[in-house]
Amino acid sequence: MAGFDIPMGVENSIDAYFVYTFNHRRTMVLLQDIRKIRSFKYILNKMRLNKNDIDVVAGGPPCQGFSIANTKTRNPKNINNKLVSEFIRAVHEISPKAFLMENVMGIASFEGGKFLEQTLSQFDRLGYSLKVLRLNAAEYGVPQNRKRIFIVGTTSDNFKAPTPTHGKNGKKSFVTVGDAIMGDLPPLGNSAVGESIMEYAGEPNSLYQKRIRGTCSRVYDHVTTRNSKKVIERIAHIGPGESLHDLIDKGELPQELVIKVDHKSVYRRLDPTKPSVTVANYRKAMLIHPTENRLLTVREAARLQSFPDNYRFTARYATNGLISHMQQLVGNAVPPLLAKAVGMQLKRVIKRG
Repeated sequence: MAGFDIPMGVENSIDAYFVYTFNHRRTMVLLQDIRKIRSFKYILNKMRLNKNDIDVVAGGPPCQGFSIANTKTRNPKNINNKLVSEFIRAVHEISPKAFLMENVMGIASFEGGKFLEQTLSQFDRLGYSLKVLRLNAAEYGVPQNRKRIFIVGTTSDNFKAPTPTHGKNGKKSFVTVGDAIMGDLPPLGNSAVGESIMEYAGEPNSLYQKRIRGTCSRVYDHVTTRNSKKVIERIAHIGPGESLHDLIDKGELPQELVIKVDHKSVYRRLDPTKPSVTVANYRKAMLIHPTENRLLTVREAARLQSFPDNYRFTARYATNGLISHMQQLVGNAVPPLLAKAVGMQLKRVIKRG
């Protein structure tokens, strides 16, 4: 979206591999654990590329070990934490003009800030000028409050954070949940699970919907998890912007529907007048449609992430195409419009040399 050509990617998840290669036919993707790649220079040589051909190395090492929401394995022993060093190795071997690494906000406070400090020190030794960006996707046209850290390294000192375009710091109003998913997508009712291909319910209801639909004539992946009758009854009591935790606290939920809820992000109905809460593993978080008594569909979550409607998540050859894997892929992604905002800034710096 920012105008870069992506010649190669590395992916260890078979679901992500199939979805990415389905949508990006021109990119060669290695389905492999990055730790098993002995030499990136060798791969570049096989592709007849040299380091002068590579402008950017971008990646997002797994974040579970840094996420504050992860109370079980947020610790130095989480093996995925070491994958940051593999990203640093890739940057070192490829020696691009710039690099971009995305992660959760929790990486800044991990080990009292020492982990981020050490990471920046390693990048600094490679000779890059560094910027640490703390960005909220909602400020760049994404209908979702999603705060993430981007570590950007460039060979010059000209890189600046992208200027917010939406909200109090931008010129436009935030894009809301209603702007994103209300009106033109087919209603499913309370217990329906949807279909992989459907017709639109009507014309776009907002500029965002018009943009996200593009030239699509059909809706893809408008599917959700089937819930039990009791879960639907529980959902029905929750109002826009409320969570099950709120109702239990106020004593407004019938006793037979009360369950243990650890935090307020679980069983939350989205408010159509505001940007969404963070769309992570939204099936486990039980994010609820603003008006229907059901969980979000894959397509609705993709729109809240700013994926265009022609981007498909049906992993037909992976894990039997289970919906839970599609849901996880959407929640794991960097919102494209946020990535574009950072990418455009990188492109300007690279062009200046």
